[in-house]
Amino acid sequence: LFGKLPQPQIKEVVAIVDRIKREYKIELSLEQIKAKIEELEKFKKDTEGSKKVGFTLYHFLPIEEQMKLLGGGNGISDVNIPDIHVNGEGVFDGESPPDPIEDNKEDEHPRNKRADCIQKNVFSCSEKWTGCAPIINRVHHQGRCASCWAIAPSTVYTDRVCIERAKKKQSTPNNASYIFSALDILSCSDAGDCVEGSAYKAWLWLKSKGVCTGGDNVNKGGCKPYPFTKSGNAAKPKCDSSCTASWPTHYFNDKRHISRLYAWGGNSITAQNIIKELEANGPVVVILKAYSDLYAHIGGVYHKSSDAEFRTNHVVSIVGHGIEVCDKEYPYWIIKNSWGTEFAES
Repeated sequence: LFGKLPQPQIKEVVAIVDRIKREYKIELSLEQIKAKIEELEKFKKDTEGSKKVGFTLYHFLPIEEQMKLLGGGNGISDVNIPDIHVNGEGVFDGESPPDPIEDNKEDEHPRNKRADCIQKNVFSCSEKWTGCAPIINRVHHQGRCASCWAIAPSTVYTDRVCIERAKKKQSTPNNASYIFSALDILSCSDAGDCVEGSAYKAWLWLKSKGVCTGGDNVNKGGCKPYPFTKSGNAAKPKCDSSCTASWPTHYFNDKRHISRLYAWGGNSITAQNIIKELEANGPVVVILKAYSDLYAHIGGVYHKSSDAEFRTNHVVSIVGHGIEVCDKEYPYWIIKNSWGTEFAES
């Protein structure tokens, strides 16, 4: 079963399998465990730069459970969207930042696998707006509901409310009054469910209807806190026109609205546009293709392994960018995921 695995890694696998049985109520077969170990060995042979893979809880989950950690769907509604402007306004407040340096257009592969790599963060939202760092650094866990399409907009909206206040020299307390609800978007927007959804449609709903407060499944509080954890199955809740938790403000009075919205589609989705917006106004919601090796990622700059299989699209937020220096320079994004703090580098 364990092949040539050293004893410490065998203990690690046994502990993970036990956790899955205890937390997810799923008992993996010996065949499933063996297949996961063999799959990881393939990923290990195809790591480049600083990328690290290892035995993780998420890697050992069955595919149907792994899919619940995604939710971006396979459709094109979020990929081929038109550029949109709301209220005819541009994307920036005040002066735009200077155009970023052009990306290195050379093909990244193959990298020198033996090169010592250094990661240099060029820009971080939490470092530019330090007063908002506790809010920006919050990491949500979507539980067993494929609601990334709702969580990413809610967390980016939360981050940007703090950032806009910071631009006005206003401090924002890191409490439930300024954390906005993924549950409200999930249950009331008609943009998706616990299988998949559209972040684009979620933003349109947020622009039209607003969103109430609501913490995550660890930091409760607010009008509609997120209910789902790793325990128990998750399904889209009904839309309540009142708070689902004890909260002093009525649901409709608790709502906050955005005054303008901007999205990119097609050829306008460029690194330069994303960097310019990121550095001017804060985190950005993006859609990425999720592959099977992502679940085994434990650190460094991720890139797809050649043996990895496509799962579906995943919605996350970009909170910074940097350069990895190996045999040459490679740009990377700093991503905030919605799989809790035990994934990758928290």
